[in-house]
Amino acid sequence: MISEEDIHFAFQETDDPFVTAKEVSERMGVTRQTAYKHLQRLHEQDRLEKRKIGSSAVIWWLDEAN
Repeated sequence: MISEEDIHFAFQETDDPFVTAKEVSERMGVTRQTAYKHLQRLHEQDRLEKRKIGSSAVIWWLDEAN
């Protein structure tokens, strides 16, 4: 199970201002689909922002207002 703290740790571990579900999955040892599900849940709670780039890639970043 991925916690919100795990997601925040993934952001701290990268020099980029965003992460992908693949990066989170690799850091947390879960499938990309599981990471995406947790990222999406945080987005729905207005804790993360997201943007689709390219045909299927999505980037996620922390919502600084929350």
